[in-house]
Amino acid sequence: MEPLEFNEIMYNEPIYWLEERWGRKLSEHEKVIVTLTYRWTRTTQEAEEIKILEAKL
Repeated sequence: MEPLEFNEIMYNEPIYWLEERWGRKLSEHEKVIVTLTYRWTRTTQEAEEIKILEAKL
């Protein structure tokens, strides 16, 4: 696994959440978009947390 990449199991939660919220199964294209959005969001959050930790040192 590359830095700031997540195990595939991590993507199941946002996919499941959207499917429940929308009341239907997502298409494969929608799942890719959810996965990319989740990865981008988590990577951005982690980068911000790293900046905060570095500032405290």
